[in-house]
Amino acid sequence: MKKKALLLFMTLTAIAAASGCGRKDSSSDPSSSHTTAAETMAETLPSSSEEETTVLETQKPQEETKDQPADVSASVKTYKEGHVSIQYPELSNLSDSSVQNKVNQLLYSNALQFLEAYSVDSAKDTVTVECDVISADRRRVTVVYTGLYSAQGASYPTNLFYTNTIDTAKGEDIELTDYADPYTLAGYILSGDCQFETDDSQLNQALMDQRSDRDINTYTQMFQNADFPYKESEDDPVPFPQVFSYEDGGTIYVSLPVSHALGDFALVKYTPDTK
Repeated sequence: MKKKALLLFMTLTAIAAASGCGRKDSSSDPSSSHTTAAETMAETLPSSSEEETTVLETQKPQEETKDQPADVSASVKTYKEGHVSIQYPELSNLSDSSVQNKVNQLLYSNALQFLEAYSVDSAKDTVTVECDVISADRRRVTVVYTGLYSAQGASYPTNLFYTNTIDTAKGEDIELTDYADPYTLAGYILSGDCQFETDDSQLNQALMDQRSDRDINTYTQMFQNADFPYKESEDDPVPFPQVFSYEDGGTIYVSLPVSHALGDFALVKYTPDTK
């Protein structure tokens, strides 16, 4: 009887041990308690049937404390529909959530404004735009967009360039007129001091020659109407700014529309305090 009891005890013990070894410990399985950064952030983003989200962390957020708020973080999303693909950033960790919503709505709508302005048909036309977040903090966010636009039936694609600078404390667009005088800048463009952002000497000379096709008053008006939000003008063929600008490291970069042979746009470098 004792042998049978001992044998039964040993059998039950072995079964319990085997059961314990085969059980999955949820505390050691990352998938049970964590998700990827992209999955976590994607859950907080507004869903859209026309939107495919690709989130890329461009800045690792710090842990927020009472004396040291977390750094502003920028992630990149991608709007996709048909043959259209446009990247745009979304910010997080701003102090005021209502302002953060305004900033993100501006970033989204301005990035996609080209589609409406040029009546892009996503089933027939092709637009590919990538964004580069130059800077993002509690004072401002600066974004540069570059890409290609191929309209159905067009002989060649058009090079795209536009920018967006937003005051992250107020949730408002910042324009070229907020940090440069249009008339002074126009005079600089037409002067011998004008510098284009290119290392190609032949291209630089061609751009210097073509800039003289406009007079100082035309340039002044273009600079007054530069950047988002769009300022309606009778001279504009479509509701989209002709000129865009951004500031980086104390230098202002201003885009000028030029011929397709010269690249469709050209960047001018301008430092106000030295002109």
